[in-house]
Amino acid sequence: MHEYLLTRGKHGIIIYIPQVDSKNNTRLESRYDEIFEYLQAIGIPEVI
Repeated sequence: MHEYLLTRGKHGIIIYIPQVDSKNNTRLESRYDEIFEYLQAIGIPEVI
């Protein structure tokens, strides 16, 4: 199961990637790093 939240509104799209959790094997840091790097590579800006 992937835990990503994707929502859209009138002004854009928000992709939420949750915090990593070493105790939860569905939230491995290496996997989330790959996703984050891919999204940045295709031009999606980070919003904090």
